[in-house]
Amino acid sequence: LIIAPHEIGKNRIQSIKDLFIDYHVVTYTEMENQDISEFQILILDTMGMLSKIYKYADYGYIGGAFGAGLHNILEAAVFGIPLFFGPKYQKFKEARDLVALEGAFSIQNEEELIQKITNMELLQDEYDKTCSICKTFVSRNIGAVDLICKHITKQLNS
Repeated sequence: LIIAPHEIGKNRIQSIKDLFIDYHVVTYTEMENQDISEFQILILDTMGMLSKIYKYADYGYIGGAFGAGLHNILEAAVFGIPLFFGPKYQKFKEARDLVALEGAFSIQNEEELIQKITNMELLQDEYDKTCSICKTFVSRNIGAVDLICKHITKQLNS
């Protein structure tokens, strides 16, 4: 399990460690000269690592959608993994689209998350299909920046 908390202060990192007292936990900054395979949980206690870590994931839980917003889901979708997030995602087109395509799933609580992941673990075809949906979604939307820039330029020249 890799955890990338929004807040990385010492007190916050320690409170996360305390939640997993029965597991072997290491933070990114503690990993030097350690064998990562000895640990069950990695806590990222540095900024800027998350987008690089998703390539090692089998699943992605994206934070924020139980509050006011949703963190970036495309960083994870590009690696073709099933995505999960809370119920407040409607303001984000890519989230709405991926939920409709069944590449991402809005969950209400931890039990629902565990159930979805357990089902995918039991049904490899379901997992593979979900991964494919995310990869395809990203590849079909490549070039969006160019389209937006062309639109803005056209509007400015009108």
